[in-house]
Amino acid sequence: MALKGGSRPHKRRHGMSAQAKIHAETIAEFIMNNCNCGQSRMYAEHDMLMKTEKHVTLYNQFPTKNRMWSSVCFDENAVELKTNNKKEEKLDHDNTYINANILESPLGNFVLAQAPMANTLVEWYRMIWQLKISIIVCLLDPMQLPTSERYFQLKEGSHLKIKHRFYIRTISVREDDGLLVNYQLRITNKLSTDKSRTVYVIVRPTKPDCPIEPRKQLNLVAEVWATETASLSMEEDRDTSPILVHGFAGIGRTAAFVATTMLCKSLQLHGVMSPVEVWTRLNDVRHNSARERIHFISSIECALLFAYDIGLLTPNIKQLNEVNKVL
Repeated sequence: MALKGGSRPHKRRHGMSAQAKIHAETIAEFIMNNCNCGQSRMYAEHDMLMKTEKHVTLYNQFPTKNRMWSSVCFDENAVELKTNNKKEEKLDHDNTYINANILESPLGNFVLAQAPMANTLVEWYRMIWQLKISIIVCLLDPMQLPTSERYFQLKEGSHLKIKHRFYIRTISVREDDGLLVNYQLRITNKLSTDKSRTVYVIVRPTKPDCPIEPRKQLNLVAEVWATETASLSMEEDRDTSPILVHGFAGIGRTAAFVATTMLCKSLQLHGVMSPVEVWTRLNDVRHNSARERIHFISSIECALLFAYDIGLLTPNIKQLNEVNKVL
């Protein structure tokens, strides 16, 4: 049989093709394998894949609300913004995304987030209001952010309005060592029937690519714990509220502070710590948290110094000298 152009049918030189050599199940076998127990097994395998895989559906859906490509926000453990009344439903029914992940653990509850952008300030305070956050740890200099991205005023007695919806007043400013500053804010949500709330913003600027000096990091941890204790004595229903921690992208130095806090809490409660377990959990919740080696080492250095402070370690331990050489 002649083909167009005078070409002839191709003759297979080596017998059966590779595809033909593959043993395939018949239609009857396929139906049997995907019915009853076979179907259940298939669904179980699919569910297992869904549990182990990470998804970035919302992250890709709202690219203008993400600062950097490296601060990927997984759907799993992501903060989902909700509405509480008809007014909020009308304004926010399509706005459920913010680049922030929540970590819940016996060693503390935290939200790891990027710094708010000009177009996410409303979502930022919706998250704070929804999660009843009373403490924010800011690891960058607020003055480095553009005016349109600042979420509170630095001067005592000043105030900030966001979209005629949130009213933030700076009640007091307390400095510790000149670098660590604790701001007390009073926040009012005009769409909520709840009373105004108090939020503390603890600012300790750090460099994103450099580890913070251990003693300074521990001072920050101590300030957060002291503020947490004070706020618990004055406010109700704060025991389950997470601590909101952010740098610029909300990954490296943000994760380093959270890891340090968790390791110190573990030493304080149990006398032991597991850095690898803590960092694995952090990286599972917030993508790229464990990207930089310096932050991992920094958290261990801080935890060892804390162990020394509370009497778990003494200076003459030989193993400690070996650890210091490695670090």
